[in-house]
Amino acid sequence: MADTTRPNSKVTAAIVIIVLAAAFAAILITLRISSSKQPRTITVSGHAVRTGSPDIAYVTLSVVTRAKTAKDASSQNTVRSNNVIKALTKNGVAPKDIRTINYNLGEWVKYDRNYNPIRLGSELSNLLRVTVRDLKKVSRLIDVAVGAGATNITGVQFSIEDEHKLADLALSTAVSNARRKANAIAETLGVRVGQPVSVQELTDTEPYQYRMEKAAVPDSAPVPAREMPQLMPGTMRAEAEVTVKFQITH
Repeated sequence: MADTTRPNSKVTAAIVIIVLAAAFAAILITLRISSSKQPRTITVSGHAVRTGSPDIAYVTLSVVTRAKTAKDASSQNTVRSNNVIKALTKNGVAPKDIRTINYNLGEWVKYDRNYNPIRLGSELSNLLRVTVRDLKKVSRLIDVAVGAGATNITGVQFSIEDEHKLADLALSTAVSNARRKANAIAETLGVRVGQPVSVQELTDTEPYQYRMEKAAVPDSAPVPAREMPQLMPGTMRAEAEVTVKFQITH
């Protein structure tokens, strides 16, 4: 009988080599296809600043009263606060635009030469926030509030009621600037800009705020109305920064 072991072994080895070669070739083809599917991109940044005129103001004021007893301090504060609210509504401020944001009753204290506290009675502070929709009336309304019994004006902030509109405008302009940059780069490279792959943004809107203080007057003394300087609202500024990655097409 003839010995067929050696030829069969050679055939088997050849088959194994062919299979391995085919598998290796398939792996290479897969890697090349996978590599070719990686999108080519251009990453650019876009920046924009837009400004707008304020159309609303927020005035923060307080009514502070002091007395020997908490009851007297509260009674005095109620009268004075109501006078301020009545004066403001009489001059065109809607009741819904007057809001209490802090109401605090505490000790009325002064300090001697050695900084030791001396209790004199009770102090009540009623902090109000007034929304002013006619900017021409801001100074006048502050004068009215002080004349009616407000003891401190702690802040005046000018803003845009729909401030998102200004921020969105800046953001839209920044994105347009980013695409313009991408198109310029692509034209130089002889390619075209496709769809955006990713976007990152940073938007900042800055309100304009005045800070002013008026010393508290004695509780029993009337507060005379006084002429206020014209407050200038200026402009608001919204700044947007975006980073956009665009796909490159032929």
